[in-house]
Amino acid sequence: MLRLTSRSSLTPHNPFAMMIEQAGSVSGGALQATRHLMADTFSKQGLPFPLSSYLDTQTKNGRPWNKIIDIIQELSIETTGDKRQAEAIYIRLFTIRAQDFIGGGAALVLTSAYIKARGIDDSIRKTQLKLAYRDV
Repeated sequence: MLRLTSRSSLTPHNPFAMMIEQAGSVSGGALQATRHLMADTFSKQGLPFPLSSYLDTQTKNGRPWNKIIDIIQELSIETTGDKRQAEAIYIRLFTIRAQDFIGGGAALVLTSAYIKARGIDDSIRKTQLKLAYRDV
């Protein structure tokens, strides 16, 4: 039987394993972790991409670090000349936010409604409209 603790998890910072250990039960920990992940998804910062914790590492002094941070800092330096925009770049490129899902869903619904209202039957035109809304 697999025991769910932070020591047996795939990564040391697995939120479900950490919350299960804190709560003392699988159901309590899973519920707490789910609430936390949902709150992050609806926040401005968003939720880091799933499996990005596989890029977790440690600095020479033992500090937890993620290789994505190095990539983002280099990108910020290349585009702006300093690291000040690194957080904004990270939020845009490497997180999942509720507004992304809501915006994508709204675009799909509006595009489908437009195609139906206009009576567009041509599959090429339908594809063009769907791609145009995704690019916005």
